[in-house]
Amino acid sequence: MTVLVCMVLILLLGIVSFTRMTPDLLPNLDFPYVVIVTSYPGASPEQVESEVTRPIEQSVAILENITDIQSTSSENVSMVMLEFSDDANMDATTMNIREKLDQLGGNWNDKVGQPYILKMNPNMLPVNVSAVAR
Repeated sequence: MTVLVCMVLILLLGIVSFTRMTPDLLPNLDFPYVVIVTSYPGASPEQVESEVTRPIEQSVAILENITDIQSTSSENVSMVMLEFSDDANMDATTMNIREKLDQLGGNWNDKVGQPYILKMNPNMLPVNVSAVAR
């Protein structure tokens, strides 16, 4: 009888623990990185750099708490990565970046797409990356 009662208690505690378990593997973190991706269909890397990437860099360079700016201009796409200090308020910073990009939008060619602002988040990262080799 004692073994039966112990087994029922173990199963009951296991079920209660399983239902209250959270699936989060990482805590909520606010990384101080923002990536601005802008498309420019049919443009060469030189055009993308001169017409999209440089104006974005110049307009966001005056924002507070920026520690580093890196950009990549490739065919059809501009990507600007901004690194901020750890004490930066990323929500307010994202709104400021959106305002700067809205001011630039009127000067761009009609083919330039709407810029996407991506805040780095650990939930965006894959949990597992697998590959099969032959």
